[in-house]
Amino acid sequence: MKNWRTVVVTATMLTSFFYLVLSMICLAIVAATVNLWTNGAEIDVAPLVVFFFAGASLTARGAWLFWTAMRTTPEQRTMICPISEPYRGEPFRIDRNAQSAAPELPAFLAWPEDAPVYHGFPVVQESETDGWFYGAISDYECDTAQDDGDGFIVAPDDSRAGIVWDVEGSEFEQISPPDSRRWGVYGVRFPKPVGCVGDLVRNFRAVLPLFQAQYELIKDERTSTSTQWPGRFF
Repeated sequence: MKNWRTVVVTATMLTSFFYLVLSMICLAIVAATVNLWTNGAEIDVAPLVVFFFAGASLTARGAWLFWTAMRTTPEQRTMICPISEPYRGEPFRIDRNAQSAAPELPAFLAWPEDAPVYHGFPVVQESETDGWFYGAISDYECDTAQDDGDGFIVAPDDSRAGIVWDVEGSEFEQISPPDSRRWGVYGVRFPKPVGCVGDLVRNFRAVLPLFQAQYELIKDERTSTSTQWPGRFF
């Protein structure tokens, strides 16, 4: 099964090719009409101008979409979700108010330059606990309670880490080590399935001490080695 992030970007690239094909048709019509005009045929200039500008506009839009899709590869697509494995089928949640660097794309595929990792997915305000927040990737308001899902955690300094949660997995384990954008990705066991925001908040607060301890551990390690984390981390 294809990774859902790859599917979205592939669809965007196919759309860009569609625009480019239309633009070539328009410009081909313009070229054919100009050829007739140079051979002495009488032509109406107005449609020629319309086709020319339509072709130029479609070319620009297609090129922009293609460039934007390529710009999200490889870093953003591998950092949008906590781990690069096939999406497991749960519905995911999008922050529709998040700023996108490309109007044609959702914010999670077109980050502004200064955006933090997981930009485009919502931070659940109800989860606030001593300055810590849960960020949702998998939807948490479902007709059927979910046994697993993906998300991220936001520390008081706005640094972030990925979460892969399950009701039957290990209590806490590192999946990916810290890198330049986040302080790791971690698998964690939620006490109960999640079917509403109340379930999510209770589970998040139950496992939060594990993340707080890991955060302090990484912070101490970087402080002792004088390693500076880029951006606003530590």
